[in-house]
Amino acid sequence: MKEILIAGVCCLLSACAQIPSSELISEEKSALQAQVECGYKHIAEVDDGISDATTVAFALAIRCGSEYNAATEATAAARLNNDNQRRMYRDKRYTKERRIEAFLSTVMYYRSNKQKE
Repeated sequence: MKEILIAGVCCLLSACAQIPSSELISEEKSALQAQVECGYKHIAEVDDGISDATTVAFALAIRCGSEYNAATEATAAARLNNDNQRRMYRDKRYTKERRIEAFLSTVMYYRSNKQKE
């Protein structure tokens, strides 16, 4: 009876096994790409050319919130080993400052190309 129980638990655990690391990395890459694409898609809508770059970056972060959150979760799953690390990463990443940092390069790139036109 004990052997049957152990075999059953092993079967359940194998069914609940984590996605292999390469798949998690692929998911992370896709999520980050979606975040970047969202930023470039909406930059012209939120940049009035007058507001400072951090304000525009924060507006993009709000506009692309679901993509940002998906990228955060995908990175946490792919790169961090335990729940405490993932929680700390999320806590840091969900601050206003980190959201701005994530989109600031998009704003700066857009504005530098706009000046060349």
